[in-house]
Amino acid sequence: MTDGMRVVVVGAGFSGLAAALALARAGAQVRVLEARDRVGGRVLTRWLPELTQVDLGAQWIGPTQDRMYALVAEHGLATFASAAVGAPTLLWAGRHRAEPPADVARVLSLLDEYAARLDPAAPWRAPEAAQWDRTILGGWLRSTAGDGDTADYLGRLLAGGLLASGADELSLLHLLFYLRSAGGTAPLLGMAGGAQQDRIVGGPSALAERMAGALPPGALMLAAPVRAIEQNADGVTAWTDTGRVDGDALVVALAPALAGRIRYAPPLPALRDGLTQRMPMGSALKVHAVYPEPFWRADGLSGVSTSSAGPLTETVDNSTPTSPLGVLTGFSYASDAAAPPRG
Repeated sequence: MTDGMRVVVVGAGFSGLAAALALARAGAQVRVLEARDRVGGRVLTRWLPELTQVDLGAQWIGPTQDRMYALVAEHGLATFASAAVGAPTLLWAGRHRAEPPADVARVLSLLDEYAARLDPAAPWRAPEAAQWDRTILGGWLRSTAGDGDTADYLGRLLAGGLLASGADELSLLHLLFYLRSAGGTAPLLGMAGGAQQDRIVGGPSALAERMAGALPPGALMLAAPVRAIEQNADGVTAWTDTGRVDGDALVVALAPALAGRIRYAPPLPALRDGLTQRMPMGSALKVHAVYPEPFWRADGLSGVSTSSAGPLTETVDNSTPTSPLGVLTGFSYASDAAAPPRG
């Protein structure tokens, strides 16, 4: 029963905003506390000249992500298809190739086969789950791929591109669960028909801003980082830099690493506290290069590229239908993204 209940929500990313809206619609009195001076969390859209939309954070939605499409429609926004014109480019061990070697497709097919054995609601119940959980993805790739370049390429594409991590930082079970949850490697890696199929007109930031605008007046408090949370028999208190916010219940809608920075009284249970200390954020960098036009299209290229080595794992054509400018966006992951600047 939430009618009349006072609920404090910490964080105004998509999770926090969705929770706050659901609670408000159920009759709760909601206060949303956000550390930044904006909503949206890890989405941020900037506009360049000539109506060029540049999404600095997360940007894509695709088939099976039904709740995101429903949110877009509910808040009066639309989507547009990601640019998908021409052929992709592959840089393999420093040389261009028309397509990856056959071992790449073989290993991806094997991963899909393994992932299909999992129940996404209880992946630990698979007969091989314990063994897969003890198996480091990078080691498995090196023993299965056939050669080092193939292992490196797949590690960058799967651990980096999908999970912003290094292949030696994940278990095989972790990746298989992720693949199973999304329907396999093809939907996750694909543009048209895959997870990179569509973008939001106005950017994901526009969706977060409209969700925030649908909250009750006065419910959102920006530039209010929560430093401590206290709970007792009378309710719960969130302490910010400017004072206290009291409620009957509280929702922490933050990544575990950020939630772990808050002081809790009473302390979190040991297992939950351990999780916040051992579940780091991924490492990823995104860089946009803007040109007078998407020149690669004249050569029959899509702007989509992948590489088995080097600081950039992949690039995409991030140009928009509303602008004549060409935007080529590169992505760097894991140790490449976390490496200190050179020179």
